[in-house]
Amino acid sequence: MTAAYTAGIVDHYPSGDGNKRIEFVVVILFLELNGHPLAASEEDAAQAVLSLAACTLDEERFVTFLRVNTVCDIRCEKIIRRKNTLG
Repeated sequence: MTAAYTAGIVDHYPSGDGNKRIEFVVVILFLELNGHPLAASEEDAAQAVLSLAACTLDEERFVTFLRVNTVCDIRCEKIIRRKNTLG
């Protein structure tokens, strides 16, 4: 879902001056709020967002980047345990 939000903002947000900081902040904030802090370096994450904006990284590869570079914190683990308990 984070990748879809970021791709949507990159595609539709009028940041024609090349300023992609908002897109970068959206990625970090969305992941943090949902219990998946980003483990990638700031430089790697920024480069991924810039590549997505430049269409040199497609959404599917951005999803892969996020999956590889996020961790599941205690909030995430509680959600997973609750889902497993509910069946």
